[in-house]
Amino acid sequence: MLHSEPYPDSFVKLDTNFQHCVSSPMVYDLEEHRYTSPIVNPTNPFEFIFMRSNILQGGASYELCVYNFCTNNTKVITEDFAVNSYIDWSVKDWIVFRGENSDIYKVKSNGDSLTNLTNTVDLCGDPKWSPSGERLLYYDESNYEYSICNEDGSVIESFFVSMDSYDWLDEENLIYLKSMNSNIYLRKFNIQSNTHQDLTVLNNIATAEPIEVNGSTAFFTTSKGMYKYESNQTTLIDTNYFTYYSMNPQRLLGSKILTRRIIGDTTGMSECEYYYGSFLSILDEATGEERRVKIPE
Repeated sequence: MLHSEPYPDSFVKLDTNFQHCVSSPMVYDLEEHRYTSPIVNPTNPFEFIFMRSNILQGGASYELCVYNFCTNNTKVITEDFAVNSYIDWSVKDWIVFRGENSDIYKVKSNGDSLTNLTNTVDLCGDPKWSPSGERLLYYDESNYEYSICNEDGSVIESFFVSMDSYDWLDEENLIYLKSMNSNIYLRKFNIQSNTHQDLTVLNNIATAEPIEVNGSTAFFTTSKGMYKYESNQTTLIDTNYFTYYSMNPQRLLGSKILTRRIIGDTTGMSECEYYYGSFLSILDEATGEERRVKIPE
């Protein structure tokens, strides 16, 4: 729990209906920055990357940052380039992201060696490094397929799969979520044989958030809470009052899970306004306690 603090008791799950409002409700931010997409360093559980936008400057673009628990230091590595979305971190210390021109780039965690991997005018997204860091999978909208490339961006193969979110399970298999008929299917896809296997079905759930794999464990969130898939079992591990707005859960150390939370605070709220905060959190799976990381500004 180093460099973290409890959430205020006033935080509650957002009620975003506001059907009584003549126009859209007013949104007031609780803090200067909005945080998104925390990804743990695959070789150092005391470090993670994330994106943040500055609300006071309009929040139009993201900074890519590295935070270290041991030094309590935040390093911004995007002073010379812009990040649009989608980040991942390989065991070879390459951080991959989608730039503002929709191409996929990679860069070292110290900000060096920025490289364009796709060089296309078409939209590319959701890049994920394989466990070895030798291959990268991303969505290529030019042919509506997923492409696997090597470290320099050369495409090795492409294939079509309908996935809402995915990650590598191992070097030959993907694990992914697919929403169909108000149910969410957790499936495994073998790239070589082009075959699918249902792992579990979650009934009466319409929303599937990004899935993240740590070793042999996969974490994901839905409208009913945070789930863990491990040893062929799917377990609901968190259903607290602001779970719905949670993304990118992944293992830090022991029972500690890093995730992103979007939280509403209704303190002093009138009929057509609410208070908004986007935080990075540490959830203790064993105790249910949750604290937000105090990111140095």
